[in-house]
Amino acid sequence: LAFAERSPATWHPLLRRIPRAVWPAEPRVPTKLWLSVGADICPSPPFARTEATTSASEAEVVEALRSGAHADAFAACVARTTELAAGLEEAVAQKAIARGFGWGRRSQAFWRGEKVDAEPDALTVEAAIKFLEEECALTAENIADVIERFPEVVGCSVEDQLQAAVDHLAKTSFIPKGKFRTKTVLRKPEFLGYNIDCTAVGSGSCAGECNRCWVRL
Repeated sequence: LAFAERSPATWHPLLRRIPRAVWPAEPRVPTKLWLSVGADICPSPPFARTEATTSASEAEVVEALRSGAHADAFAACVARTTELAAGLEEAVAQKAIARGFGWGRRSQAFWRGEKVDAEPDALTVEAAIKFLEEECALTAENIADVIERFPEVVGCSVEDQLQAAVDHLAKTSFIPKGKFRTKTVLRKPEFLGYNIDCTAVGSGSCAGECNRCWVRL
């Protein structure tokens, strides 16, 4: 069960010390509190439940997109993805677009409520793939592999996320644009989604968003 669904009696001892007066009625843990205690105590982020946070399978999520209000946008994104990423199967592209735009429970392990059931956007997808090609020197086959291993990349903003990630890599790990950046992307494509560095905050600090933390590199 998500943390917000658990009875206060089952909460971690540190959280049970919180006065009843500040307990949320649902109960629900305030975002700031969740960020301060970390994922080891409160493993589920306090974002609102929507279709994206249900137990629907990936196949069911894809079918909902194919037949729902965003069907045309979804189809356009899938077509553009398979066109630019040589060898990527359509079924894999469909799951990638779903996760890249916050659809399905699995996508929220990365997005954490930042993007939930968003309308797929072909321009965003194309820009992300072009970034992989031009800034990371990946071949079409490499791009297909990266998308399969890190599907959320197709929904990431180039300016706000992807470029910021490679800039951080160059600054902190001294890996600039070139063959070493390419090798790093192929080895661990998830780093393109990192935007938190708990080690820079201080010992013991944890934002509880380990899927997006540079400590994993």
